[in-house]
Amino acid sequence: MKKFRILLLILMLSTFSMLVQGGSSSRLPKDNIFGWVVTSVNNTNFTTLDHPLTNGNTKALLFVTPAYGLGGVSGTPSYYNRGHGVWYNNATSRWTIFNQDQSLIGNALNAAFHVEVRSPSSNTFTHVSTGSNIAGSLTYIDHPLTNNGPNRLVFITPTLTANGITYNYTNQPLGVFYSNSQNKWAVFNQDNSTMAANLAFNVYVLLETNSTAYIHTNTVSSYITTLNHPLLNNNPFARMIVTQRFNVYNNHHIGVWYNNVSGRWTIFNQDNDTMFVGASFNVNILEDNSEPVRQNLVNGSFEVESGVDNNVAIPQGWFASNTAQGYRQCNVYGTLLNVSYGGDCALVMKGAPGLSATFAQTYRPQVGSNHTAVRMSAMIEGLQQSGGGTIFARVFFTNGGRGILRLSSTEINDGTYGWKFIYAERDFGQAIQRVRISIVTQDPTGRLYVDNVRLETYNPTLRNTDELIPMP
Repeated sequence: MKKFRILLLILMLSTFSMLVQGGSSSRLPKDNIFGWVVTSVNNTNFTTLDHPLTNGNTKALLFVTPAYGLGGVSGTPSYYNRGHGVWYNNATSRWTIFNQDQSLIGNALNAAFHVEVRSPSSNTFTHVSTGSNIAGSLTYIDHPLTNNGPNRLVFITPTLTANGITYNYTNQPLGVFYSNSQNKWAVFNQDNSTMAANLAFNVYVLLETNSTAYIHTNTVSSYITTLNHPLLNNNPFARMIVTQRFNVYNNHHIGVWYNNVSGRWTIFNQDNDTMFVGASFNVNILEDNSEPVRQNLVNGSFEVESGVDNNVAIPQGWFASNTAQGYRQCNVYGTLLNVSYGGDCALVMKGAPGLSATFAQTYRPQVGSNHTAVRMSAMIEGLQQSGGGTIFARVFFTNGGRGILRLSSTEINDGTYGWKFIYAERDFGQAIQRVRISIVTQDPTGRLYVDNVRLETYNPTLRNTDELIPMP
């Protein structure tokens, strides 16, 4: 067992290193999604992103869709009628979003974006336009996952930076097109102008439509087309990535907007010009469907389940004591950034002399599953912490016994520190009846932020070869 734990630790550290360096794993949790607003603080010639998954990650592949406001409401939302792209600034070790027309992004103050962060993988890669793959307004993508795949859903975002190389600007409204004669997908200019060489595009491919990714086609003559999907309807905090898909030309820069009156998300032309009937779009709703470890907790990321921003609400699936000292806090319409590790919300445990707070949830494995092991993890951040926080699981066995698994208390330490990953795993050797996970603070001062809590029970004889809990 001791050798197994040493091997497990090596595997954990290896996986962590690979993901931080932008390695081949693309199986990120839901929290690889966030909203971003251009403010007077984060813009110069461009807007600099500040997120744990992008900071220092040169190999991240970013997918960006402009939005008119975030969270469905914004005090001063802004149109963004220009092309956008992403660029890695080596001087600051930060990714940025910039205007393809090379104007100052400060001219687009309050412009908002949905941002998805991915790592290179078999379905996430960079395509570069060259003389050999350009044909008129098209640049053909030659990739085994897209070739001979007319039903693929292809998403793109232009990038100036890929593998340490700098590429060219393009301010053209773009789309993707499948050529039946070439049996290949292509990126094309919506105005049918000649495709320039040395342009780079981040490309993400889905094999087919599914419950969170689909093709939307406009049916009305207007500058705006309304989406209808159960994960989007009445959910202003939804996030999505949208790429135009050829059915008819739509030579306009696009964005997404949540209509508070109808409770529906829309796609619109940024210049308010008419969108032709038949204009089509690939839509990818960014939901938590790709976790390699089965998530036994309900709402371990403390997200808003109703679509209504309520910072002090107890998240679905959790119960709490003393909500004055422990409560959910959310990025309000994208303007309060860095509250959470990702997504919109996180749990805040606030210190007070002589007071404590607890958030807890109970999970019961399926009867007869013979689960004997538990593993759990969380992301934590401290603000003037005094070391009184703890996260632990109390394990109840079918034979009446009990055990405990505690996330490292030495990691929940004094002081102020940025987001970090904590992890624990133990095989108790006895069948588990239920597990109660508790997040507790007894700090006299400071705040402990908690996000992305993961818990799994399993049978080690069946799961030894499975992937570990995804690293940040």
